[in-house]
Parts: sequence; structure tokens; C-alpha cells
Amino acid sequence: MEIEIIREAEEFILDLPIKDRAKIKTELDLLRIMGLDYPHLRPIEGKLWEIKIRDIRLFYFMRESSLAIICGYVKKTAKTPTQEKERALRIMARLSGGVNK
Repeated sequence: MEIEIIREAEEFILDLPIKDRAKIKTELDLLRIMGLDYPHLRPIEGKLWEIKIRDIRLFYFMRESSLAIICGYVKKTAKTPTQEKERALRIMARLSGGVNK
């Protein structure tokens, strides 16, 4: 599976401590191998999904033949923060021409 990391997600990942970046790399390598059978994927809304890596969440959607990672956040509460979800939906809409169905 091809994984595309969008600029916002790349900036988020690069701001994380080295041990978290290493864990993300390992998990994304597993995702490439396992594809959508990877166990730490969760639907959020419409085509928006998240990858769970420890307390880090990366939002993604399927774009043509690749999985596009669009942004992320560090989870601090039980519920996905509304502002993070809305930000991810805006980025996804921008990249996919406004389609979220």
C-alpha cells in the first residue's frame, strides 16, 4: 500500500520527539505491509479515518490508490477533539475537491 504524507502531517510528525517519530515510522511500515487489515484504524466521519499510535492520532483518507495522511494530534482526552476533527475535514475537503462521502 502506498502512503502519502501531506505537508500538515509531516510538520506535525517532525515536531514530535524522536522516539515518537521512530514509532510512527515502524507503524507506517506495518501499515504498508498489512494494508487496511492493520488493527489500529478507526473511522471518524465519512471518508475520514484515524491511525492510533500510542497517544498519537493521525488522520487519513483514501486518495486514488494511496492512503493520504493529512494531519495529527496528541490525544489527551477520551473523545476526539472537535477542532482537530474539523481541521482534518477541511484539509481532506481541500485535497479531494470537497467530497466527504
